[in-house]
Order: sequence, then C-alpha cells, then structure tokens
Amino acid sequence: MRVLWRIFLKMLHSYGLRTIKRSVILEPVYRGLDYMGKVMNYEDLHYFGLKVVYKDLVDNGFEVLNVRKELDVNPQILARKAETLYFIVVRTATFPDMGLLTPDVAANVSRHAMKHKAVCRFASVGVANAKGDNDEMMSKPEIDGEYYINYKGLMPFPQ
Repeated sequence: MRVLWRIFLKMLHSYGLRTIKRSVILEPVYRGLDYMGKVMNYEDLHYFGLKVVYKDLVDNGFEVLNVRKELDVNPQILARKAETLYFIVVRTATFPDMGLLTPDVAANVSRHAMKHKAVCRFASVGVANAKGDNDEMMSKPEIDGEYYINYKGLMPFPQ
C-alpha cells in the first residue's frame, strides 16, 4: 500500500544557498544539465532530506545554528527556538520507506543532548520520483527531478 505523500516539490534547486551567522548551511543545488535523469545515490538522498527539514525549521521559526551533511555525524542539525536547544537527527529513504532512527544512534544523541540540556528530535523523510508510473520507478528519485515528499515534521525520540 502506498504511503500518503503530502508535499510536492518541483525542483531540488528551489532551496538554493542559505547562510546563517557566518556559516554556510547549504551549497548551491543546481549542478547543470549533466545530472538530469541520474538516480540519486544515498548521499544525494540524505542531503535532499536535510534541505527539506532545514526549510521546515526556518519556516517554523527555528534559528538553525549548524547543519552537518556528513552521513556518519549525529545529530545533523543544531537549532534553537525560544531559548531551547534542539538536536535533530535526519534520516531519508526512498519510496515506499521512511528514514529510520536506530536505537544506538538515539542513545548516543540522547546522552550528548543531556550534557548540553538540549531536546532531541527525529526527522524522517521519504522521497518518491513524481514521474514514476509504478512503485519501482517511484523508488528511484532523479537528481533535479520532480518529487513527492513524505515528511510529518519533527518527532520526539522514542523512550
């Protein structure tokens, strides 16, 4: 059964370059016509998920302090809202899946957050190729393509 996809984004480059307090958060997304039609690899997918969450945070009044796009760094996003510090772990997967938080990552980030009196949140992002006619094609999002995004906002860490 298909997951309900709630937001349609037309192009990857719609988020562009963002800078906050002397830190470059995101690189320019447009890479030229050479990339058209190429399927996203895991790094591209992860980076795209970070951009979706970043835009949502900014739209909801968060001050994004730092974004780390490396796959092995947790948390990926450090943000603040109303004097509360947030550690945000982002996981992205292709249709029909959603990004999953593993128990060991949750435990490590929770311990780190306790030291800094921060609140832990998890952002699960699902990406589907909007031009796909079947499940197999939808599970292969293309660079600079059209997407369906399944993102339900920030979720608390499981206890």
